Formats: sequence, C-alpha cells, structure tokens
Amino acid sequence: MVEATPEAPAKRIAVFAPTMQLSITLESSAGHDELHVHAAGQGFWVARMLTVLGDEPVLCTPVGGETGIALRALLGGLAADGLVPSPVANGAYVHDRRRGTRDELARVPSPALDRHTTDDLASAGLACGLRAGRLVMTGTNLDGNIDASVFGRLCHDLRVADVDVIADLAGEELRASLDGGVDLLKISDEEMVADGWSSGRSRAELADGVHALREAGARDVVVSRAGDGALAAIGDDWCTFRAPEMTVVEHRGAGDSMTAALAHGRAAGMPIGRLLRLAAAASALNVTRRGLASGHLGAILELAELVELVPFEP
Repeated sequence: MVEATPEAPAKRIAVFAPTMQLSITLESSAGHDELHVHAAGQGFWVARMLTVLGDEPVLCTPVGGETGIALRALLGGLAADGLVPSPVANGAYVHDRRRGTRDELARVPSPALDRHTTDDLASAGLACGLRAGRLVMTGTNLDGNIDASVFGRLCHDLRVADVDVIADLAGEELRASLDGGVDLLKISDEEMVADGWSSGRSRAELADGVHALREAGARDVVVSRAGDGALAAIGDDWCTFRAPEMTVVEHRGAGDSMTAALAHGRAAGMPIGRLLRLAAAASALNVTRRGLASGHLGAILELAELVELVPFEP
C-alpha cells in the first residue's frame, strides 16, 4: 500500500483560478428531490482534491455580485488569502440530474474582468505562489474572462522566482503559459489533437506532440487518455500508466483530480513511480463519485497499488 508519511506534512499549494461558478443541482435520492449548492470550476475542483490528499490549497480567484457572496460562504478558508473583490458577478449554472442525466437548465457566464481586477488577480497569484513555492495554473474554461497573456506573464514571473508551476490548460491560455514556461503540464490527448500539438492519438503521435510541447516551454508533460490510461515524460523517463477501470458515475473532474495529485506529489517530493500511480488512482476513483474532484483518501492510496506503469522509449 502507498502510505501517507508522517514526515511529509501538509503542503501549502496556490491555485490560480481566474473564474469560479456557483453550481445549483437538482438530484433525486430514494425518490426524494434534493437541491445542492456548491462552488464549481476547474480551480475549485483542483483545490478540493488537494484538500482530500491532505494539503492546504489557497485559491486565487475573483468574487463579486450575489453569486460571489454565496461563493465566499461556500469557500470558507480555502481562499482567504487569494480572494480578489470583483465589480462583476461570478458565473452560475443550474443542472437537473433527477433523471440520471445531467440536463442544463440555465447558465450565466461571468463577464470579463476589468483591467484593475485582472491586475489584482495576477498580483494575488504571484503573492500566493511565492509564499507557497508552488502554484497550479487553471483556465477560464467557458467564461474567457481574462486575456490569455496574463497566464504567460504570471508563469514567467513565478518561474524566475523558482516557484514550481503546474498547469492544466489548453488553447491560447496554454500557448501563453508555455511562453512564460511551465514545470509540469497536464493535458488530454483530445486537447493535444484539437490544438495541433499532435497529429493523432497513438502513442507515437502523442510522443511527438510531447516533444513539441517541451520545445514550446513545458519541462515535464503528462497526457491523460481517458480509458487508455496516461502517458508521461518526466525528465528523461517516459512511461504509460493506467489504473483499473472503475464503474463510471460521473466522468467530469477526473482530469482535475489527476492534476491535483501531480501537484501534491511534486510538493511532497515523491519519486516518479509513486507520483504517477497516485495521479492515476485519484483520477480513476473520481469517476465513481458524483462530486467532481472529490474522493476518499484511503481508497485512492489502495487503488494506487494497482496502477500499471510501463516504461518505454519515445
């Protein structure tokens, strides 16, 4: 079993989250309707999994409007040092899952942040990253509420200060971040093909894409491949790795769980094998739960022992 080590205390990890949504979901349990209200968004989901793994994440995120008031209460101390007051409201969505499918009833995106709020958000990310020594960079997803160049500036400034930058991005936000430099990039095979980094999803094609990402500014790269497992290039070591296939209750959030586990493992100084097994296990367990990027630490650690890791030459 992969054991939690008492000599490795909780690590402070900053999470740059330029957008945060209020999630309202209708569910049915044992024939009774339920209403669930949660914080949502890639940055929050990464932070939640970091908490499951025993770390102390700090969200750097804007909050404003009535939705922002609700998010402040839901986040608690998770973002105390990184909350940035915003003149515009956070986004929100309403989902109905009472029939077993996720039906979107309404979505209100967050408007673009003005220059002053964007500057404050970037400064908060810099301050929290410098304080923690490591930062996870997440995207704006569907909101697109800040300019992609902000990612590049922040990555550059953090890395020149020897802060470890872990990114889970795609599109122009990824390209801007690569210009600034990224220590570890987590990306899906679909994103690699869609963004033109890879010509296909075979192992050889993805390996070529990893070389291209490294040339563009990524030091280490992990490529998630859904049911096909994942591919990693960490330093000079290349391998594929996969956890046993779990029953899927909710596929969303698996990638964010993997990103959080990679950040946790790097902060703890884990060797490559243990790092990748933990990442695969956190991702695999997430699909068995309705809560995105949620998990049970004991189950993650046990499942990590069953992850198959196979080295290969690119």
